[in-house]
Amino acid sequence: CCCCCCCCRRRCRHAMLFAEHLRECDSIAGQRLNALMSSRPNTHGLDAAWRWVQQQKQAGVFRGEVIGPLGLELKVKRGPHAERLAQNLEQSTWSQLCNFACEFPEDEKLLMDTFKAQGVRSSAVTVRQSAAVPAGDAARFRDYGVLCTLDEVFDAPPLVKKALANTCGLHRTYCTAHDDTDMVRRLMEQHGVRNVFTTDALVTYIASSYGSREDAAVKSTTLYPLRVLGNAAGVDEERKQQLQAQLQQVQHKCAQLDQQVAAKQQQEGPLNQQVEALHQQKQQLAAEVAAAKAKRQKLHSTMKMANIRLAKLEAKPDPLQEAPALQRKIAKALAMHHGALTAQIEAVTAQWELLQQQVVADMSWRELDMQARAMQQALEERKVELRRLQAAAKAAVAAAKSAKDAFSRAKDEAAAEHPLNDEARKRFEQMPDDREELQEKIAELEVEVAGIAVNNPRVVEEFLKRKAEIERLAQDLAAQRAQLDTLHAEIEQLKEDWLPKLQEVVGQINTSFAANFAQIGCAGEVLLSQHEDYDKFSIQIKVKFREHEDLQLLTAHRQSGGERSVSTILYLIALQGVTVTPFRVVDEINQGMDPANERKVFVQLVEASCQEGTPQCFLLTPKLLPDLPFTEDITILNIFNGGLISDHVAGQYDRKLLFGSALDQLLQGVPVAG
Repeated sequence: CCCCCCCCRRRCRHAMLFAEHLRECDSIAGQRLNALMSSRPNTHGLDAAWRWVQQQKQAGVFRGEVIGPLGLELKVKRGPHAERLAQNLEQSTWSQLCNFACEFPEDEKLLMDTFKAQGVRSSAVTVRQSAAVPAGDAARFRDYGVLCTLDEVFDAPPLVKKALANTCGLHRTYCTAHDDTDMVRRLMEQHGVRNVFTTDALVTYIASSYGSREDAAVKSTTLYPLRVLGNAAGVDEERKQQLQAQLQQVQHKCAQLDQQVAAKQQQEGPLNQQVEALHQQKQQLAAEVAAAKAKRQKLHSTMKMANIRLAKLEAKPDPLQEAPALQRKIAKALAMHHGALTAQIEAVTAQWELLQQQVVADMSWRELDMQARAMQQALEERKVELRRLQAAAKAAVAAAKSAKDAFSRAKDEAAAEHPLNDEARKRFEQMPDDREELQEKIAELEVEVAGIAVNNPRVVEEFLKRKAEIERLAQDLAAQRAQLDTLHAEIEQLKEDWLPKLQEVVGQINTSFAANFAQIGCAGEVLLSQHEDYDKFSIQIKVKFREHEDLQLLTAHRQSGGERSVSTILYLIALQGVTVTPFRVVDEINQGMDPANERKVFVQLVEASCQEGTPQCFLLTPKLLPDLPFTEDITILNIFNGGLISDHVAGQYDRKLLFGSALDQLLQGVPVAG
């Protein structure tokens, strides 16, 4: 009876499905859908896809509006232009009538994945919600007999009009009320119009982008009658009759099953009572059998354990006979235990002594370490004091030298102005060597000089003033020379600390730079150019791209643009080992390179940027070579939001054409050889 009920319910569902198919055949949408599927052999499953989309829309699965197939949404206005719309859509872009339109890319992806899984030959396009519906400009060409554009021939939701405008250009296809081919040709040649419908044909202007206007041709195509887009597209009577016949068969079968179910239900009552009584008896017997099995199992286990204990007791020897042997074993075990305890006590004692020695050694080590640190600190202080004293000594030596030079100059000037005769030289030799005596003698002579009568009393005062000024200037000069020597000494000290580190960094850069050039089959080196003026220190980069030439300095005139680009990017890669930055940006560095060097440089850039501890690196470029090595650490961002890129083109770009097969292999988890 249960099988009959299930079969009856299944037949009822089939009847409902056939009734729904009949309603679709009677509706305009169903007629168009049948016309679409019957007109082309590659539209299998389009009706199932349409019903699935309707179900998802009712369930609220989609994020935005989803419409399609587009051919079902067009309401063609009655008039002479309906056949022209059919000519443009049904003959030229038939697949667009079978497509679906949506507002968001995630809805498009859901549609494409479902169509692919179901084997439906249809597609989906995303139309930006912010984009306006393109409008035609038929009013401009009224003088040529133009009445309207094809986007004015039908009514449809804005999303459908945007999709058809982007793919079919309906707002740029014009309709006329005459068949004057000369007037149509003038319209095409003077205003660049490509497609014009006359009263009985489609006129197409064909011109080459590389030829002249005289080489252009005009093609005329006869209009086709409406097959799909007519409001009364016709009902598929044969399919409708088949569905009605199948529906009648299913309904007849359901009636028979209902009668069988009613008869079975009348017999079901007494049988169910008998089955219930038998089921209770079966459960009672099963419980009794289970209790008997459990009791039997328990008795069997008890007997088995008793037999095991009995066998063990029978196997044991007489305890009185084994007493002497047991006593010997006990004595031997006690002796071994005593020896082990004695050895353990000795080991613990030795360990304690070693621990005491370790503590003493540790304390001694700590004391020596503190003394060493104190001595190291004192040594550093002594070194600082030594450098200060050395600088002071250099300054003192410089001051002494300056004083000696000033004394020599003063002596030479005095000898030149007042040369000593024999008498003066004898008097000079008789002068005392003590400084105080000399000062007393000078004071006496100054008193005598002051008492000499002269015509101009200010001569001596002026002389003394100028003499003091000369001495002051000489002292200032000596001090400045000493300060200059001190500064020179400090500069040399700083140079000794700074220059070796700079040379070491430049050496690391040179090693990496030369290795990078060697990988591409060329040679290069980085040198530090020194000068007495520190502002003129510079980095020199030398490169060699051909075997027959020597290393040449990298300049704006010696190498080509591609060679300078290769040198620059390899130098930047060499800098990564000695610089710390949060991120790096390289802009169009590969544009001037030849393909061979560009591929080699890209491999090195990927290896250097994907190492552990390196910062994030951005490479901005309008193009890349195909089949470049990519790793899991690389992210590729493609920009398709330009004002001149249509939604259809932006959504249909070929990723393999842009990046080759290496990126597809990486996305599929296949290792890519670098």
